[in-house]
Amino acid sequence: MIDKVKARATENNLPPELVEALWRQMIGWFIQYEEERLRSDRKE
Repeated sequence: MIDKVKARATENNLPPELVEALWRQMIGWFIQYEEERLRSDRKE
């Protein structure tokens, strides 16, 4: 997935390293969000 995003960034004259960093950050946020939801669901 990251390789595809970087390729599309290059096609659109965007810095691929910036786009990769943003995607990795978003992925990390989504994982954290899901882990927090799973923990809170277990407490109920």
